[in-house]
Amino acid sequence: MLFVIKKLSSLKHRTSFWLGIFLIWVLLFHLQAAIAGAVEKSVEVNSKVPPHRWSAIQLSNVNQGATLEVKLYLDGQATVILVSESQLKNYPNVARPLFRTVTRSRAMFSIVAPRSGNYFLIVDNRKGATKRKYSLSITARLDLSGNRSLGAGRLTGHNSLKLLSQAIQKAFEGDPLKFKLTTCESSNTITRGVTIYLCQEYLKRINERFKEKQDINAIVLYELMKEAGYALLRRWHYPLINSPKVKDEFATTLLLMFGREDAVEAQVKYSTVLEPEKEERSETIKKWLDDPRLVKKWQPYLIPKMQTSYLRFLKKERPSWASRKLINRELIRRQ
Repeated sequence: MLFVIKKLSSLKHRTSFWLGIFLIWVLLFHLQAAIAGAVEKSVEVNSKVPPHRWSAIQLSNVNQGATLEVKLYLDGQATVILVSESQLKNYPNVARPLFRTVTRSRAMFSIVAPRSGNYFLIVDNRKGATKRKYSLSITARLDLSGNRSLGAGRLTGHNSLKLLSQAIQKAFEGDPLKFKLTTCESSNTITRGVTIYLCQEYLKRINERFKEKQDINAIVLYELMKEAGYALLRRWHYPLINSPKVKDEFATTLLLMFGREDAVEAQVKYSTVLEPEKEERSETIKKWLDDPRLVKKWQPYLIPKMQTSYLRFLKKERPSWASRKLINRELIRRQ
């Protein structure tokens, strides 16, 4: 496996959409068929996007079935999109990207490459009036052992659950939450202690209702974060933790903090499909999504419960929702 990083300040191409685009070429895979076991490699990139522009990061020679785990941190709002090489030619008119979210600070996701080829991670700052700095970490993993008993989709699920657990653990103090994919004869998710069970029956119900994988992933993520939020609030002895409204509000808050507005948007868009009688719930979540005060409202309660390393990260990166005054006060208290 070989990594090659090449930064180009400008690139001319026969089609105009390449003009003015900043490209970083990353060769992710150069694999030999004789290698057995799992092959893994990581790369980190720091760069910036000028105002009213977008930049593309090329992931070259990605093997079909390879898992890509992406972590992107930004200093302001931008759109993050993952597309194939053929989709890039039509950008920004891409109907079904492999991943898309609008984030103010970070984006974390995992996908399995549907086919071998080149992929492009786009950081779109066309709506921004100032430049956006970002740091990117990509881990590419390919299982060459020949053991495919779980299937690519299920492997993606386990990897995504692991990423979600790690993200929450890095943010908040206490025992890590555990996410497990299992058969539990229920069409919902179940929380017991620090373990959150994602039921196969629930996934089957969601897959039967929706066709787009991106929508399915976003809907499931919201449900998992709602259960994770419930587990955290119960750990912290928060009042009214059994209130559906409290669960939704806290799930929305956490997802906005972690840069997954797309999961909240999917909940707003599709919750009435799953539960037609709860149109009011969808409208309430939409109001939270559009309210910049929501995450700030929770900061006095959440900051004392955050990991010190995460507080230092927030102090350095300064996401729009973070209270610098509260963070500094908490860091001083812990000295």
